[in-house]
This record gives sequence, structure tokens and C-alpha cells, in this order.
Amino acid sequence: MAAQNPPYALQTGSHSAELFRRAAFALAGQLGCVGTGDLKVSQHSTPAMSVDVAAGQILIPGSLATYQGNYYGLNDAIVTPTIGANGSGNPRLDAVCATGEDAQYAGAVNDWKIQVIQGTPAGSPSLPSLPSNSILLASVAVASGAASIVNANITDGRIYATSLGATLLCANSSAYPTNKFIGMSIIDLALTQELIWDGTVWQPAGQFARSWTFVAEANLVADGAISFTAIPQTFTHLMIVGNVRSTAGAANDALRAQFNADTGANYDYVWVRGETNTPAASYAVAGTSIYVGVCATAANVANVFSPITLYLPNYRSTNMHKHGTADTGCLDVAAAQTDSYRSSFKWRSTAAVTRIDLLDTALGTSFKAGSRVTLLGMR
Repeated sequence: MAAQNPPYALQTGSHSAELFRRAAFALAGQLGCVGTGDLKVSQHSTPAMSVDVAAGQILIPGSLATYQGNYYGLNDAIVTPTIGANGSGNPRLDAVCATGEDAQYAGAVNDWKIQVIQGTPAGSPSLPSLPSNSILLASVAVASGAASIVNANITDGRIYATSLGATLLCANSSAYPTNKFIGMSIIDLALTQELIWDGTVWQPAGQFARSWTFVAEANLVADGAISFTAIPQTFTHLMIVGNVRSTAGAANDALRAQFNADTGANYDYVWVRGETNTPAASYAVAGTSIYVGVCATAANVANVFSPITLYLPNYRSTNMHKHGTADTGCLDVAAAQTDSYRSSFKWRSTAAVTRIDLLDTALGTSFKAGSRVTLLGMR
């Protein structure tokens, strides 16, 4: 293809719509909705087999030609597209999308519209493919025999438009942009972390790029389990820090952990302990969990929670067993429980760690309300 003339924009030139769209596209870092509330899909005011799409602005990608560019769409009132009935006996996923239609490339219509693309019912349904020149707004789960659609059935699928060089807002890692350039900046709202693309991976921004970053937290407002699942594979090292108190009936329960829900005899550990004035040490091989240390329980005096710090370096490596260290303690003078533990452990697996469960002596998973543990990552 030769140089397209005249260039946009010359005082005496005549310019095609495509050239204008390409000029606008060149200034856009990412296409999508302009504002965070624009074209948001929600249940109808009176739930029915339809959804409401809010007013707003959107940039829609052209996908039928290499130099097609993007389309600007303005919706100035709520649109209520219909969701088709589902009597198949299986659930279905429908896609609500914005679509641009341009007769220069296909068909005879020149407009843009909000439409619903009906999926195929299945035991585990998948989102249908979008038409050309389309961008997803939301997915809608349609149960067999459903009489109405409510917000619980709607998953927001919008991405947001930005100018070139601006920081993108991403709900989580699944919303990261696919068209990246070195120096591109995003904010992961789930991690509350700014990240920059270095050409290979997303790196934390700023002078504290090698500091610990928040990943997830278990903050129990009622008795329950402490588990970290779907741990992102974007860090190098992990740390768990917090305070715990189990629901066990005996004072000073043992605190244990498992990785990736592995209950096999794949754990080794050694610990040293200071108890009052008496030191002690022990070890075990081929156990079904690691021994983290000691944990305050419901049998200890009120408001006593044990501190825990657990380090797991190179947690996503696939060529080494996972080694780590942990520190815990319990100071309950009234119950004559004054323990401090340091343990070193190994999980005999080369699998990347994607899940960590804290457990009590009997490998139970119930901890008292008020227990609060944070998972941190370092790149």
C-alpha cells in the first residue's frame, strides 16, 4: 500500500472518514467505554427477560479491514434489549455488545447499535463469538426456564477507553490489555497496584517496585476457614502475615498448612521452640502438612491471638521443591502458655503454588472471628 494522500488534515484537502478514524485511533491507548458508568448493563427496573444499558459514550473497534479505525458511539438514554427465553434444559450465556455497522466494508447499513448475541445452551456454556466491529459490554447467565434477569446473572465485561500513554483501569488480571507496548501503564483495581509493561511481564511501578505488594486478605468477622486460592502467578516470592486464633478446645493448638490442597505425604519440616525457659526441637518427614508452629485457641484467655509470619520464596518455580520458613508464638501467661516457634519446611513438589490453606492440629479449617491474615507478594 502506498502513502495515503492527502494526509489528515490539510486546509485544501478532502479526507475520507476512514482517515479521520485512523487519526483518532492513533491517539487512543485502548478502545472501550469513556466513563466508568457508561453503557453499564444492569437488571431492568422491574426485573424481566431484558436488561438495561445505561447512557454513555464508547469507542468501538473496526475489525473488517486493517486500516478501518474505530467508531464513536453516543447513547443518550437507557436502552432495554430483550433476553431470549431459554427452555433448553441447560443454562446459556448471552453477550451484550456494542456493534458498529459500516456499508463501506460490509452490508448496507451505516449505524451503531447495542445488541444481545445469544449463546448456545450447554452444561457448561461458553460466551458466543461477537460480530465484526463489536466490543463486549456484559455477559448474561440465562438459566433454563428463567423468568427474569437480575444483577446476579450479569457480569460486567466493559473495558475503558484511554488516550495513548494514559493509565488503564483494569478490574483484575483477566482485564489486562492484549495490545501492549513497553512503558504501558495500568492499575489493577483488585491488587490496588500500578503496573508497567516491560516488554515481558507487568512490573510494579515506582521506587518500591521490589517491596511487598498486597495480594489478598482473610479478615474473619465470623468463625471460618483461612484459605488463599487462585494465587496470581505474577510474583516471585510470597509472605503471609497476621494473627490467628483457632476454634480448638485445647489451649495452644498446633498451626499447620497445606499447598494446592495436597493431602499426600509430601511435607517435611523441622522446628525449634522456646517454651518458658525450656528449649526444644523436633522434625518430621513425609507428613501430610507442614508444621507452622503454635496457635492460640478458644481455650486461651479472651483476645489472645497468635502472630504468624510465613515466607515462601520462588513459589511459582516449576523446577524446585518449595522451601520456606515460619515464625509463630503464643503468650498467655494466665494459662501458662508462653511459646515461640521457628520452623523450616519443604513441600515435595515442583508445581507452582496456587493455593495455601491454614489448618489446626486435626487438619481442621475453623478459626475464630477476629483472625486476620494478609497474603503479600514480591516480584
